[in-house]
Amino acid sequence: MKAKELLKNLGVRKVIFNGKTTIVYLTTGEKGVAHCGEHDEFDPVVGIAMAYLAAESQGSKRELKQATDYMYRKGTFETDEDFRGLDYALSKIIAFKPF
Repeated sequence: MKAKELLKNLGVRKVIFNGKTTIVYLTTGEKGVAHCGEHDEFDPVVGIAMAYLAAESQGSKRELKQATDYMYRKGTFETDEDFRGLDYALSKIIAFKPF
């Protein structure tokens, strides 16, 4: 699948790169912004992913942090139970879109 097609399927309308900042606009009207840390190397793929999550989470940083913490603590996803936990954590921040 081409990148443009993937972004379209995810509902991404527009992506803007401005220095170490990535801005993603969704077709729903939501906007997400991701800033690269001062001492980090900018990666446009990570920028798009983080800005997309910010847009989908509609600014709910607490729930996004909880989902991220869950995924980090778990470390690996092998069983159906692992994925159910991840689905639950993600469902708290986004309207889950199956790929």
